[in-house]
Amino acid sequence: MVPPQDGRTQMPQVIGHRGAKGSAPENTLASVRAARSLGCTWVEMDVMLTKDKVPVIHHDNTLDRCTNGRGNLWDKTLEEIQSLDAGTHFSAAFSGEKIPRLTDLIACCRQNNLCLNLEVKHVAVDDKRRLHFGPTEEEILREKELAEAVCRVVEECNCHPCELVFSSFSREIIRVLRQRLPHFSCAFLVEGIPDDWCQFVDELQCVSLNFDQVNVTRAMVSGLL
Repeated sequence: MVPPQDGRTQMPQVIGHRGAKGSAPENTLASVRAARSLGCTWVEMDVMLTKDKVPVIHHDNTLDRCTNGRGNLWDKTLEEIQSLDAGTHFSAAFSGEKIPRLTDLIACCRQNNLCLNLEVKHVAVDDKRRLHFGPTEEEILREKELAEAVCRVVEECNCHPCELVFSSFSREIIRVLRQRLPHFSCAFLVEGIPDDWCQFVDELQCVSLNFDQVNVTRAMVSGLL
């Protein structure tokens, strides 16, 4: 892809979240195309890893909410994943929509002249336990495998830093991304602002610290400056 020359290297105020998830099933190619039709120049999408180590586009650990499948995505092979219907839960008009591979997403974004904010998903086998005690060795291993697989796809697709930025809640994922693809921008996502945020952001040269305003006060933000 030729690096964009129309100002899209500057991220806009509005980015299609999981595509245009109000108009099409989230994290599908239909959602990407819908975002473009609504005037978006960027989309934010989520990437996870199948049992056979293929990066695919999906948000939740489990398949239950957005497909006709059940169970954790990482326990399913790509063949099993691509046999699922990821559209009917949203509307019968999207019946048969599939969970795309990362390679499919990159191609679709290029076809629609869209840039991509790719959230490389953290792994939480037990959300509450991880929140209080941090990731387990198993979760860290899964995250490193995901990050390495994403890097391979980005390299194989000859992605340019102008067309893609990364984001992640996982420190391990960010470390792999920054080591493997240092020319690509990466944002550190947090639920609440950690005490060592500045040290981590500086050390890994993250371009931003992204947090939910619901969990943060004006005074807390002022204290960051």
